[in-house]
Amino acid sequence: MRNKKVFLISSDYIGGTVTFFYQNFEFLHKKKIQTYLLCNKSPQTRRFNNKNKIFFFKNLINSIKFRDILTKRAGIKNIIYLSNPFFFLKNFFFFRSLGKKNTILIILHSGLLNISVKRIIGSFLFTFLIFQKNIKLFYGSSSSKRSWELYFPWIRLKKNKIYTNGIKLKSGKNINKKVKFKISFIGRLFPEKDPEKFCKIAKHCIQYKNKFNFNIFGDGILKNYIHQKYKKFVRLQGWKEQIEIFKNTDLLLVTSPVENYPYVVLEAKSHGIPTIYDSKGDISKLIENNKDGFFCINSKEETFLKYIKKIFKNYDFFKTNCLKNAKKYNENILLKKFWEQF
Repeated sequence: MRNKKVFLISSDYIGGTVTFFYQNFEFLHKKKIQTYLLCNKSPQTRRFNNKNKIFFFKNLINSIKFRDILTKRAGIKNIIYLSNPFFFLKNFFFFRSLGKKNTILIILHSGLLNISVKRIIGSFLFTFLIFQKNIKLFYGSSSSKRSWELYFPWIRLKKNKIYTNGIKLKSGKNINKKVKFKISFIGRLFPEKDPEKFCKIAKHCIQYKNKFNFNIFGDGILKNYIHQKYKKFVRLQGWKEQIEIFKNTDLLLVTSPVENYPYVVLEAKSHGIPTIYDSKGDISKLIENNKDGFFCINSKEETFLKYIKKIFKNYDFFKTNCLKNAKKYNENILLKKFWEQF
């Protein structure tokens, strides 16, 4: 690794993939390994200010400038780490021109959630282009792996590994029982995250005169719709710094139909904040039912309310378990284990 340069290329602009690449950048930078980050400009990039190592693009996936930057700074042996299979597909011949001495890593954090003819054709082509010795494929979760192998079973021949997310451990937080219990949705306001379900839960709880505060931290195409329809029941807070979000969160609700290893759950756990969810996917591996949160099996508002009350009444128990279980996901240990392979 010491003799190689690492290029982290992320065409995502929000979400867990962005966090993942920043974690890798910071880890490698501390290890004094020459590392460059090429990514889309996003709200999450404000805390990074290293002009020599980080390059921002308004829309990386449609930009060709990254090629010039990578070519000028590349050496004989490099590690090029990508987050988007379609970005790789679009620039396949460019990456191929860099030579076989460069190792290309591709990580698939999600399965094929938004099915379309275009995505199916692109994914089909992608699964054939990766069968080269210098290309290594990783999955962000076992559920992501199952999704890809379901549609393209021959991808198993690549002998791909699973790499999961980690977080920085925190000291935890203390709940102030003198103020309202604060329940949060944290994430993109897009249909695939189903923030409206969170709003319906808030409406149900308030109608039954439960004095909880419901906050939405995030932004997206559903923002105006939610504000107009549910402004009596939830407060739209927008994106804020992580410390501010979790300072104003006592309980996290995850309402997405599918979640793999969401950072927001790991981050909440590291602050001692329990989670209630009804999502499919590997999120079930992060939450120990009735210990640091609950799986809401039927997705009904009254069931969510039942679990909210249980956590509220026994908050110290759930908080203690969150802090204890968060230690399993120490990012320094997981990142060290990953990069030792190269």
